[in-house]
Amino acid sequence: TIYSTIFDLVFSGPSSERPTAIVAGDDYLAGNIMQFGIFPSVWSKVFNRELIVAIIDKIDDRITMGEDAACTYPCLFHANSLLILDEKFYHYRYVASSMSQKYDRRYFEKIDFLFQYFDENTYLNLGPQLQRYKIFLFLLGIRQMLMAEKSFYKNCQELALLCKQEKFNYLLFSFSCDALDFKNRKLIKQLHREKYRQVCVYYWMERKYNIFKDKIRNLFVKIKRISYGRYNYCKI
Repeated sequence: TIYSTIFDLVFSGPSSERPTAIVAGDDYLAGNIMQFGIFPSVWSKVFNRELIVAIIDKIDDRITMGEDAACTYPCLFHANSLLILDEKFYHYRYVASSMSQKYDRRYFEKIDFLFQYFDENTYLNLGPQLQRYKIFLFLLGIRQMLMAEKSFYKNCQELALLCKQEKFNYLLFSFSCDALDFKNRKLIKQLHREKYRQVCVYYWMERKYNIFKDKIRNLFVKIKRISYGRYNYCKI
């Protein structure tokens, strides 16, 4: 585009669509925890070729989670000019079966590679934005882990072991959660106090509620199909 020949970086907003299959829990994703400043995804941006090629060559190949952020934030830091457009050119559809929506057993190992990358590149003085992005990834991983089909006690044990790891424990206690919404602020405070059982109970209840809601939704779909079939039969 003409914009990309003038500016180093061009940003535009996405138009989002969330299917009813994953409506439950959207308040978590749509809460203030998502408002960490510039969205790090590359699909909503146009980059100057020289700028992005120079950055990509320096990114650790082990980073497979959050690789967009590893690219976008350094580009933002080095860019001499920036344009933010109000138009929406990209339609983003959330799919429940996509990789980003499923629990990955190596999730925390993967985001640790990303955190190490940012910690090593100390010149990226992104301040609160980077901290909010890190805590977003961490809490998202906790939610996916506790919403997975596992035993309640195993979830409690895994959560306790995870939060006591030095790298993640430091992240939790160094983050100021005053600006978050009530739900996420309470979650972080529960983790601070090592109330792991209460956190697991909350997500256990949410998972059971989602299962119940899916059953009710499927029941209504079946009733609608039966009613529609009878209507067509009577019409014939």
